[in-house]
Amino acid sequence: MHQHYTDITGKLGEPQWYDECGVPRYCDFHPSRVNNIYANEVVLLEIVCQNCGQLFQAAMTQDSFDIISGRSMLAEQIINQTIHYGDPPNSGCCPVGATMNSIPLWVIEYWQRGAIMQWERVSEYEVEIVNEAYQTSL
Repeated sequence: MHQHYTDITGKLGEPQWYDECGVPRYCDFHPSRVNNIYANEVVLLEIVCQNCGQLFQAAMTQDSFDIISGRSMLAEQIINQTIHYGDPPNSGCCPVGATMNSIPLWVIEYWQRGAIMQWERVSEYEVEIVNEAYQTSL
């Protein structure tokens, strides 16, 4: 479950996107603006609250420490359709939303660090995530 940020959202309104820690962001998305400064891969996902269906744009990251610990690269998770954000941002979307799971729908943007540590967008990984359980509930 992510922390709520009603002190921020109450003053600024609906954010444009959330970072990987569920923090509301009010700027255009770019991988340099995520929480994880060590990230090698960054995705911006469209996810939905499992309970109420509220849509969110949320970032996920991958860094060298994740790879050492055996976590698959984000690109591999996208190919295998196993990418998963976890709990939705704690936005107050519904009474139980923050304790529910989220369902990934789309990889909106995929970025990786290139040879000179500059961010490069790779559109081949920007795909729909097929989730049959969610599709049948529509």
